[in-house]
Amino acid sequence: MSYTLAAFAVDLGQLQAVFGSQDQSLLKSIMSEQAAEFVSNDRWFKEDLAPGQPSLREALEQIVTGQLHPVAGSGFQYGYATELLCRHLGIEIPTEELVFVSELEIDTKLLTSGPPLPTPPPDDFPEIGYLTAEQVAEEFVKFSHLGEIESGDDFTPARHEYVNLLDEAKQNHLGLVTFTY
Repeated sequence: MSYTLAAFAVDLGQLQAVFGSQDQSLLKSIMSEQAAEFVSNDRWFKEDLAPGQPSLREALEQIVTGQLHPVAGSGFQYGYATELLCRHLGIEIPTEELVFVSELEIDTKLLTSGPPLPTPPPDDFPEIGYLTAEQVAEEFVKFSHLGEIESGDDFTPARHEYVNLLDEAKQNHLGLVTFTY
């Protein structure tokens, strides 16, 4: 199985304002634009959802209404719903080399922040982390040297890519949200 990291530069204030907003036009827009993602998620998790666990559509609706009905083990659907919101509201930053930020062996808040919304964290995947725009700027200064180091180990390209993620978000004055699955 191959893992991937999806990264988004996003205005965290705008993202967090969605929670409980009752914004039905946003909900309809995402459901229309991401229709294939809902179908794919329904097929993928068809036999894995325990009774009471929300579908992706239900998780997104619950976030928008601010009325979560989490069941044990359902954090993953809220994570995928948060990713759809980030895709809709933010800028997706392509990644190729970076998958697990923990493998970079750096002290980043991205590893400990959890989801950017008040949703239950996933038990395993997707792994979610976020940085505010201020934290992005701080971490860019702290880690920008990683983009210049050619250590020759297997993680050199991933370190460069991490610095590029920070730089992209910093240039746009946005936060950074990542999902690994």
